[in-house]
Amino acid sequence: MADTINRIIEKVQPTITQKIIFDKELNPVLFIDEVVFQNIIRIFIENASKLSPSQSTIKVNILRRGDSIDVTVADEGKSFVDEEKEKVSPPLFNH
Repeated sequence: MADTINRIIEKVQPTITQKIIFDKELNPVLFIDEVVFQNIIRIFIENASKLSPSQSTIKVNILRRGDSIDVTVADEGKSFVDEEKEKVSPPLFNH
């Protein structure tokens, strides 16, 4: 998973003004659709870039939380109020 995220960062970093820091606590092996995962992480990083000041930092993390693995993308941009969160993007999956 870390290799996949590193490849995404290598592609996105030259296109944005913010610095991406990848801090991984672990490097799990997951059985996921790599193309879908890459697209989701790329979109999160690009969205973080759009909402962050130039020359700020975007942090990507892989963390273990009990039996789960969390991948987070955090930026230094302004937070949304609850009413705005629904307008940010459509749901990724339809049931």
